[in-house]
Amino acid sequence: MAPTQAGQAPNEKAPAHNEQPTLQVQCTCLCRHESASFAPSTDSWDRALDMHEGGFMRLVTKYRSSLSWFYQVSNDTLPTIYECGYRVNFAEMHRMYMRALQIELVKMGVALQFKQDDPNATEDERRKRQDERQAARENLEPALAKYTQAVRDYDYMTSSSSAYDFFIASSERFHDHKVNRSAMDRRTFDDTVLYNKEKGDLLHTGPWENDKKGYVNPIGGTRNDNIKSLSRHAFWWKLGAAIVGAGFLVGPMWLLALKQRLYLQLEVTTGFVFGFGLILAYFVDKIDQVFAGTLAYAAVLMVFVGLSIQGAGAS
Repeated sequence: MAPTQAGQAPNEKAPAHNEQPTLQVQCTCLCRHESASFAPSTDSWDRALDMHEGGFMRLVTKYRSSLSWFYQVSNDTLPTIYECGYRVNFAEMHRMYMRALQIELVKMGVALQFKQDDPNATEDERRKRQDERQAARENLEPALAKYTQAVRDYDYMTSSSSAYDFFIASSERFHDHKVNRSAMDRRTFDDTVLYNKEKGDLLHTGPWENDKKGYVNPIGGTRNDNIKSLSRHAFWWKLGAAIVGAGFLVGPMWLLALKQRLYLQLEVTTGFVFGFGLILAYFVDKIDQVFAGTLAYAAVLMVFVGLSIQGAGAS
């Protein structure tokens, strides 16, 4: 019979060494559950809603042709309510959520900053302030975790390069229009309330899917359509970069070759180098890349200037 530990019955099993990770996993899950259970108070939600109210929906209408635009402008007319749809902005809702979390964190910061030991305060006021301070200690970690995650989510919203915008529900998409229309039909107020408020700031969008002879994209779009759209978008950006790059090399080359005047060559070189540096500063994030690119371009133009001066001297 195997020896037993002191104070342990022979039939009892000694605790296994691998039970500690299970306890750690349970603690981690418990912490996540506590973080998930935290939510901004009703007061914070109300204040955040007051700040962001009116920014969740916009009226949208179809792109106008040149003739219809000229006719409507000349007659001072706007699209009717039946020619408009709706766009619901989920990103604005998320900003309101971050604002509510921010209000909660500010309250916690104030409660933790001051000890609330005012000698003129009553016993009830002191007890209330102590409770607020204790609640701030307990809720600080889950509140910070939620706020940090909300910031990460918002960064993803703003940096997402998908051709399909997942963070709006807009009526130019056939199914989105049906969902928006169904939600609006449940409201107690008439559509004219929103129309009269927003008709001066209509958002013209397109193309509308219900104009495509029954072809409707699923939510998120198909994989092939998204790849084609991103490829076309990347192609036009690359084509534009190629044209600009060729212009910055071929343009001064022609000017330096055709006009053999020293001051003109120096002016052309200075202007093109300055313009190239501005473009790099706008599109490139790192300072060393801007510096190196500008120096390299200036060196190329200086070679052109040197060859032009040498050719002029020989002639």
